[in-house]
Amino acid sequence: MTSKSTTASKEYAEVERFISEADVVLGVFPDQANPDGIGHIVIKGVALLHQTSKANEVATFTQLTIPCDDRAEADAYRHVFGDGKSGARSRLV
Repeated sequence: MTSKSTTASKEYAEVERFISEADVVLGVFPDQANPDGIGHIVIKGVALLHQTSKANEVATFTQLTIPCDDRAEADAYRHVFGDGKSGARSRLV
């Protein structure tokens, strides 16, 4: 294993840990199609956000925002570490 791949492995392990510890995780990225120039997707926590919206109540969750190069990177995080992960579910309160 090269030092470059070791560094990448450590970074991905940290990202995985951060995502696992948060209730809601957003991936943000540059998006010139949006008026503010920022795009986002929910990497983890969609079920919590739906539940909160339906209940029409204020809720407190831990949130993490991960800067991404583009939507594809944010979506990859969702599939590998977040809600898109096989068998993964958001914590319901």
